[in-house]
Amino acid sequence: MINEIFSVEKRTLTKIEKSFDLVVVGGGMAGVCCAITAARQGIKVGLIQDRPVLGGNASSEVRLWLLGATSHMGNNNRWSREGGVIDEILVENTFRNKEGNPVLFDMVLVDKVLAEKILNYF
Repeated sequence: MINEIFSVEKRTLTKIEKSFDLVVVGGGMAGVCCAITAARQGIKVGLIQDRPVLGGNASSEVRLWLLGATSHMGNNNRWSREGGVIDEILVENTFRNKEGNPVLFDMVLVDKVLAEKILNYF
């Protein structure tokens, strides 16, 4: 049996006030790419993620590969290729993560986000 007396102070959420030009809610691949692109344009960005890792379905938490236009096998887009930030992430992942470890892919994403100085990640 719990004998504590209810206290509003113990149940109050921590409030943090920040000011941003753009707030991206969700750290999936679309959110990560949006936040990085905006930060590179000089926009002060807040990226909010409620999961332990970035990447959404492409993260180690879900483990669906980031395929995009190429889809690797199973279609005729053999010569298709993603561009922009997705391409940067895939090239960096190929260099740093030769075995295709999903946990290392998470680290590649975090490093890309943290490399942008005006992008705040929560």
